Amino acid sequence: MVVQGTAGDDLLVGTNKADIIEGLDGKDRIFGKAGDDILYGNDGNDRLDGGPGKDILYGGAGNDLLLGGSGMDTLVGGIGNDRYWVDSGDTVVEGAGEGIDIVYASGSFTLSDNVEQLNILKAGTGTGNGLDNLLNGSTGADNLYGLDGNDTIRGGDGNDLLDGGAGTDTLRGGAGLDILIGGTGRDFFVFYADESSANHALADVIEDFS
Repeated sequence: MVVQGTAGDDLLVGTNKADIIEGLDGKDRIFGKAGDDILYGNDGNDRLDGGPGKDILYGGAGNDLLLGGSGMDTLVGGIGNDRYWVDSGDTVVEGAGEGIDIVYASGSFTLSDNVEQLNILKAGTGTGNGLDNLLNGSTGADNLYGLDGNDTIRGGDGNDLLDGGAGTDTLRGGAGLDILIGGTGRDFFVFYADESSANHALADVIEDFS
């Protein structure tokens, strides 16, 4: 089914088959439901929810929220500060200079080019890119890798591994027994009194100070 909105704020809902839904202007809410859908937000701060299926979501201009749902989805934010809710099988596409973008991943995820921030919601592996990334771990045991760039990596709760990679990185293990690896560059390791332990056996491990 093909559905097209108006220049106003629309609520557009697809079917359980393959739909093409276009929001046009306005602050639109678009739900694909089941099926392999193609959703277009176009201008405005839109919410696009693919639902089950192998969906393609185009946010367009504006600060958009894109939710892939279950299935191997492709999410294209466009211009604006976009937020992506993804699982490990999804692909995020952003152009250079199109805004500050944030990914919320339900499992392991690697940032594609031109995406700045990654939040791991369940224990898994999070990997940055060549930008100055902000990587946040979950309450579980995470492995977080900054790669290039001057990254800020925060493990959160759990026994985490934080690896800054190249660049001047800031690493904060948080609660748990963490391993912090600065990598190349002048790195900073951040600790707080309520996260430290009087028992050396229960303290974090710093692999290098390079």
